[in-house]
Parts: sequence; structure tokens; C-alpha cells
Amino acid sequence: MSLFLEEQLDSPVGYFAGQPGQTLDNGTWSILRKVGWGPRSSSWLAIDTDDPDEIEVIKIFTVSATQEPSAKEELKLLRNTIKTQIRSGALDLIGHFYEESPKGRHLCMVIRPLGSSIEALRLSDPESGGTLPLYAVQKAICDILSPLCKLDRLKIVHGAVTPDNFLFESVGATKDIMEYLAPFPCAPVEQITGKDGKVYPVIVSQPMPHRAKWNASREVFADEIIVLSNFGHARRANGTVSLDAAPNLLPPEALLGGKVDTKTNIWMLACTAYFLLTGTPLFSLSYAESPVEKLAETLSTLEDRLAANDKLSPKDIALTASFLRLCLALDPAERPTAFELYSNKWVRGGATCSCGWCAAD
Repeated sequence: MSLFLEEQLDSPVGYFAGQPGQTLDNGTWSILRKVGWGPRSSSWLAIDTDDPDEIEVIKIFTVSATQEPSAKEELKLLRNTIKTQIRSGALDLIGHFYEESPKGRHLCMVIRPLGSSIEALRLSDPESGGTLPLYAVQKAICDILSPLCKLDRLKIVHGAVTPDNFLFESVGATKDIMEYLAPFPCAPVEQITGKDGKVYPVIVSQPMPHRAKWNASREVFADEIIVLSNFGHARRANGTVSLDAAPNLLPPEALLGGKVDTKTNIWMLACTAYFLLTGTPLFSLSYAESPVEKLAETLSTLEDRLAANDKLSPKDIALTASFLRLCLALDPAERPTAFELYSNKWVRGGATCSCGWCAAD
């Protein structure tokens, strides 16, 4: 059993062991609290020590991730392409620096604060087995199509169009952030001795807020904005792309040595839509052994599998299956572009505003 509830601070990958009050970048930033973590990094809310009106998130990579070529590529992509040509609907990089710790050297990205993921929202559902309402899934897919349109134009395969990388926009202004934090004290720091015999400061994550709960109404979801994060898996679509996503999320051409392009983003988007609606992966791990055959088998039973979610009406099931089949075409050329999907009737169900009068038929 692990000694640590979240990131393994004694792991050889070299996580940064931070805590509130600790300064970064030669005293430029002071940590307020931890807001999240993942397999390659941890994220910390921090305030500018020279400008108390500036509060951002510092994403601190592990030592191992910092040394990987993908970290430099992600930084280059965010700094030169995403920031200048996408601007909205995706992670907003403010700057970067490197921080030394007893573990080694860490790449640190300064980014605008974002809320928790749509995956965290799905897992918060205590009643329906980890599923989200249809309108919530449609809203997420509709919002993510905006940055995917721009990635399509730039010929970039995101490589991780998955629920844990769909993040809610959070409260934006420093005043709003401080008002939110006031009634929620920072989690306490616990000193834990790792398997390496060293003592580490351990603190649990406290994600930034958003309004939506797992069972929120259509109107509440309509006011939320969901953005695409984690460009560490992104690749230029040059025909010889090697992707590192889980095999059961990849299209057949990526598994069989074919040409990979931005239609992979569309494939993964469909897998995510199905997962959020049902709580189960669209394809099992055995899919990678014979993807063409497994795809045909899965598509032939799509309606029956969607019917396992008893909150979907027969009309919902038919429209959802039609949308999924469109995105999961075996031939990438037959899959729609992100822009073409905007006019899809199923997607338009997520494009309603909170007035309640603009809902799709």
C-alpha cells in the first residue's frame, strides 16, 4: 500500500515536494495550495510576491518528465503556437522557469488557473455509476471542438483528447479567487517518511472551483466553459506520427502503421463521449490485437450498449449512435473535421445558452 495518497514523492521520477509558503523562481512566486497532480507533474496555486493582484497556477514537472524531449516540445508548442494562434479554448501559458530541488531540475509552467476536469465531475456522481447527463456530455464535446478546429488547421494531433484533459474554466480575477479561498482553509501539511527514508511534506489537492455539479441542470452547464489541456502528447501530423496514448483509444491506422492525421482527434473525441455517457471504455484492451474486426463488432452493437444507460431515450440513443459512427469511420477520410462536426445535430445539443429558449430540437 502506498504511503502517499496522491503523487509518490519518494518515486524515482522525482516529484517536486512543495508546500504553502514555499517560494519559487528566486522568490517571484509564493505557493498558496496544491490544486492537482498527474503522472508527469503537480500543480500549485501561487501568488506573485511583487504583485498581489496576480495569482496563477504553476505546473511543476517531475525531474524525469523535465528531461524528456516531449516536455520541451510541449513548452515550444504552448509558447509559440497555442498562445499565438489558438488563444481561447486551450491552456493559457503565461511563462516558464526552471526550479531546483533535492530531486533535480524541474520545468515549471505558469498558466492561468483552471478548475477540475470533466472526468473528476463524472467520478463525483454517487448515484448513476459514473455517468454524466447527455446535455453535459454534449456541452463538453461542443466546447472542445473549438480548439480542435484550430489544431486541425495547424495540422496538430493532440494525442490525449480524454476526459481528464477537459478542464472547466475557473473563477478568473484575483479578487474572485481570494473570495473563493477565504471559506476553504488550505489543507494541512503532513510529514511522511518515504520508502527512501526521507521525510516529505504531503498535502492533498484542492482544485479550483466551478459551478457545475454532476447533476447540475442544462442551464448551469450552458454557462460553463470547458477547455482543452495537456499538450504533452501533441504531435505534428506529418504522416509518421507515433502516439503514446492507451492503445484502446487509438484509431486503427495508428495501430496498424498507417498515416496518422488530425482525424485521430475526432476518433478520441468519440471515445470520450461514449465513456462519459456510459462510464465504460468504448473498446476493451483486446481491441489493439485486431482493431478493424473489433471496430466492426462494436459498431454493430452500439445501440444496445448505449441502452445500458437508462437515462437515454430511444431518440437520444439513435442520435448518439449516429454521431459516434460518423466519428469512428474506419477510413479517416470519411470522418468529419472538427469544423464539420459543429453542424451535427447531436453536437448542437450542447451549444445551447442558459436562457432556456435556445435548446436544440
